[in-house]
Amino acid sequence: MSEKIAAAWAWKKAYIATASRFTEPYLVGQWRDDLGLTPEEAAAWANLGFLPEEAAPMIRQAITATSYAEAYDAEVAAAGGPEEHLRQRIVELFAGGVDVAPGVWRSLPGGEEGVGR
Repeated sequence: MSEKIAAAWAWKKAYIATASRFTEPYLVGQWRDDLGLTPEEAAAWANLGFLPEEAAPMIRQAITATSYAEAYDAEVAAAGGPEEHLRQRIVELFAGGVDVAPGVWRSLPGGEEGVGR
């Protein structure tokens, strides 16, 4: 086995041992080859639910998965918790022109249909 293949195999094994999702071979290759991350860095982003192309802009700005998670947690806390944060984000999406289904409005805390319209 060539050194390059052995290194790619070792990277993949390390990533899969740490990542809880997005372990498909083409995604593993994107984390490793396209973004140049260590297996641990890639797994941290994947474990937050990011696909490589979603994390790429932040990675290019030197934002780490840890710093993103800390900022997100602070944003959720400042909003008053996860439910209120979700409600605020849905209202923002609607205000920005995204069509929000009536069932989504009804599922919001205190959300009767038409809230924010």
